[in-house]
Amino acid sequence: MKLKKSLLLLAVMGMFFTSCHREENFSEKIAGTYRGWSDASCAYFSSYAASHGTTTETLSLTAEAVENQVSLSYASAAWGTFTIAGATVVKTEGIYKIAGSGTCAMAHQGTTKEYSCTLVANVTDASNAVFTFSIPDVMGGLTITFTAGDAGAYQLVGSYIGWMNASCAYFENYAETHGTTADTLTLSAGNTSNLSMNFASAAWGTYVFNNLSVSGKTFSGSGICSMSMGGQANDYDCTVSGSFNGDGKLVVTFAIPSVMGGLTTTFTEGEIPDEYQQTTKFAWK
Repeated sequence: MKLKKSLLLLAVMGMFFTSCHREENFSEKIAGTYRGWSDASCAYFSSYAASHGTTTETLSLTAEAVENQVSLSYASAAWGTFTIAGATVVKTEGIYKIAGSGTCAMAHQGTTKEYSCTLVANVTDASNAVFTFSIPDVMGGLTITFTAGDAGAYQLVGSYIGWMNASCAYFENYAETHGTTADTLTLSAGNTSNLSMNFASAAWGTYVFNNLSVSGKTFSGSGICSMSMGGQANDYDCTVSGSFNGDGKLVVTFAIPSVMGGLTTTFTEGEIPDEYQQTTKFAWK
């Protein structure tokens, strides 16, 4: 009798553990929508995001009928549409690992062509996931990496064309009284938290900033402004803060306390207002 009870208990336990095992369908654990950003490298360039910026994109995983398999759909604004079915999912040390192959449809000069691609991915959760696509037949071997989360400094990368205004202890609104010319301000990034600026203003010197602090789409930090006066170039300590105004235009403010009793120059992205180009009268305070 005891033997029968023991066998029955073992059978029940076996059914219990089998049931638990079947409930651990990895594909269902990671199915969903991932929001993040993309970077690219190939035989001709590395880290496209570092030199061109990036935008928020969406990648979707769907659990398939077959256990521990997913299908992937990802439409990149820059790199085309990726479609992968039957990708396998395993779990190792708390990380879901995906591997599979499919196609990438890319448009070039008005023509869309499909290329074979492979996928490897590591997923912890919706905010901690990296998907790497390899397309061997494009640009000598193109690798696209989609990373879940905020792009940080990468989303600010680019060249911005705008105009300058200045105020100090002796005058205000220099652009309003002297007119101005178009300047180009360049932001670059080494990673998601490292933003740098190189900016040469026709009227207000050269600004160099490294390791600017980034929060969302704002940044701040300190660096050097080099200005020439009387044929002599001097370096001055300078702070900077930048953000985007209500029109989505970049506005950057520089403060140079040791020049002209405290000089503030402001770069505003966009066209120079007509009145600033036409006015030439100088107005002292």
